[in-house]
Amino acid sequence: MVFDLYDPGDTTCATPIATSTSNLSGGSASSGSVTIGAAGTYNWVATYGGDANNNTVTSGCGAEPVIVTPQRLTGRPSGLRRT
Repeated sequence: MVFDLYDPGDTTCATPIATSTSNLSGGSASSGSVTIGAAGTYNWVATYGGDANNNTVTSGCGAEPVIVTPQRLTGRPSGLRRT
């Protein structure tokens, strides 16, 4: 399996920002972890290359969206002193 991740601005899934491959095992596969840099809606596209009994298949752009929300840090800083 090949997993391609597309940036929130790439609504047609033209240029992946990350690609990972995984072997199909027991009928499933995983993309693994991917580090991204900003909040937004990212799209995964998964492609199975087929085998002797199954055809090649690709999920559609937008079929597997992942929404990443911005992080907000709260609390007081530590390790700082006023002089």
